[in-house]
Amino acid sequence: MPEIEPQSVVYAKDMSRSLQVRVKICGIRSVDDAAMVMKAGADAIGLNFVGGPRQITIEQADHILAVVKPPCTAVALVELQRQCCFSSTLESLAQLGITHLQAYGPLLGECIADLSCKGFKVIAPFQVTGCDFAERVSEELNSWPQMPDIVLLDAHHPTLKGGTGKTADWDSIVDAIQAGGTAGWPPIMLAGGLNPANVNQAVNVVAPWAVDVSSGVEYAPGRKAPELVAEFIHQAGRQPPSLGF
Repeated sequence: MPEIEPQSVVYAKDMSRSLQVRVKICGIRSVDDAAMVMKAGADAIGLNFVGGPRQITIEQADHILAVVKPPCTAVALVELQRQCCFSSTLESLAQLGITHLQAYGPLLGECIADLSCKGFKVIAPFQVTGCDFAERVSEELNSWPQMPDIVLLDAHHPTLKGGTGKTADWDSIVDAIQAGGTAGWPPIMLAGGLNPANVNQAVNVVAPWAVDVSSGVEYAPGRKAPELVAEFIHQAGRQPPSLGF
């Protein structure tokens, strides 16, 4: 008869897994990179349908998703520019099996309930724009009919939505957390200028639920460096296997 672990040991293992920071590798553009980051232990990959050098097509995504296996989660970056229910892109993503959206644009608040009804989990991105950013984020979140599943905190940029390589204001985030300014928020994913050299400090200082990286593990825009991906995941304190989102 196989030896059964005590319940306390099983519980401790479950707690250890739940406390591990998740890692999302964003800006995946090729099947090879998708397979590589998944093998390295990434919990999620990001597929960019918004714009910039990492943007891909639905056809490219179809090929990439063929190698992405659970629990690794594919997250689609999309911009909501019109009524969600009439978006052909969203319909195509649903047909590909995408369940997580990192959604940009002023329509997110009014579309979030519709997206949820369609089976999507929503990551809501916000830029950290000073010491009072949490008050503005809370005000916006509380105006929506329902909360997103994850809040993404990124560095501020006047024109770009992300992928700038600029570090977010960790001090403002920590101050907001300690002051209770993020109470009632969904789990926080930290982005902005993360790389293998600073992600360990970011995890220790901010203690996010997840970290998100793109340019920090690349040797060229949209081309991931295997050694940087592996080191980033290691420095984030992740231990295989993937936990997914």
